[in-house]
Amino acid sequence: MMDKTLRKDRIDKLIDTVMSVARGDYSVQVEHSVKNDELDSLAIGLNMMIDDIRTSEAELRVKDSAIASSINAITIADLEGNLTYVNPSFLKMWGYDDEKEVLGGKAVELWQMQEQAAEVIQALQEKGSWEGELTATKKDGTRFDVRLSASMITDKTGKPINIMGSFIDITEHKKTEIEREKLIKDLEASLERIQTLSGLIPICAWCKKIRDDKGYWESVEAYIGERTKAEFTHGMCPECAEKYWAGKGS
Repeated sequence: MMDKTLRKDRIDKLIDTVMSVARGDYSVQVEHSVKNDELDSLAIGLNMMIDDIRTSEAELRVKDSAIASSINAITIADLEGNLTYVNPSFLKMWGYDDEKEVLGGKAVELWQMQEQAAEVIQALQEKGSWEGELTATKKDGTRFDVRLSASMITDKTGKPINIMGSFIDITEHKKTEIEREKLIKDLEASLERIQTLSGLIPICAWCKKIRDDKGYWESVEAYIGERTKAEFTHGMCPECAEKYWAGKGS
């Protein structure tokens, strides 16, 4: 009778532990005897399972913390493209105050060109990952450029379960690139103008006309005007004024 009571007590403790684990309490442990019977085997196995769950939970908390504190905007969507998670950096980047404003909505609604975003989701479903640039639309309608790295999240069997995206705002970077390209073009144009007048220029020692590449002689004004954006205005230097105009007013 005593053995049956002890056995029932041990079974009740096993059941209580399982119920605690089911409620999310992974701090419990089952005491076991030294009999090494089937109940002890169950207790040892249950304790090992609780330890594994506790370790996995700790790892998940670290990962969740890393995602939440990431400077990159992070989103998770289901296979239909409905947002199920966004981190604080996403809210800041898109100008939202609360995740409730976007959760449950379509990820493609965040983009300027929804057709392109839909193509990205299709590529993810077919290839498992996608990386490239897109133009996003903030809550207030402002557009900005982002670099997206997206991947399909799968379970242990390889079955797709979610879509995860990481975003970097590249608006300022692209603006700088455009400004740099403009500067390079301006420098190339300036260099071309300089090279146009570089080298030896054959000029007449008497009339000061210049011989062009085809052998024709033309005035300095015509030669330079054809090869640069310079424009000429005519006047008289002091020496010429004294030489040619001195005394004509008398």
